[in-house]
Amino acid sequence: MTATDQPAAVALRRMTTASWTCQVIYVAATLGIPDILANRPQTSEALAAATGTHAPSLYRLLRAVASLGILEEDEARRFSLTPRGTLLRSDVPGSMRAWAILLGEPWFRSAWDNLPLSWSKTPSVRPLLVLRGTDEERERDLRWRVGRLCS
Repeated sequence: MTATDQPAAVALRRMTTASWTCQVIYVAATLGIPDILANRPQTSEALAAATGTHAPSLYRLLRAVASLGILEEDEARRFSLTPRGTLLRSDVPGSMRAWAILLGEPWFRSAWDNLPLSWSKTPSVRPLLVLRGTDEERERDLRWRVGRLCS
């Protein structure tokens, strides 16, 4: 690989690992980490106590979130929100918390898991989003799932 190929390779690597990034953000948003950090920096131990999670595992997650520019870690191993991370708080105008959670939900991700099947010529294996029931039941279920995230 030449030096000119490296930026393309880096960009492609970011694209192919985007699902990992989505999951890291999803877990942080679901746990409410940005809301907990709204007022002051905290250690992973304090955040683990507040979220009922395993402190060493949460520390690794927080480091991953920090690598995305959503959190910052200081010398005392305390984490704080960056301006980007503030958008994941539930109480700010323009919050993207519900969006981040929606994209990480297993039922939403499963639609993309079925994407390779959408190219099939066999109609029975073609659906992109697999929801059970009548059209009305599927629409009601989808509205409920999205509405739950926005409330």
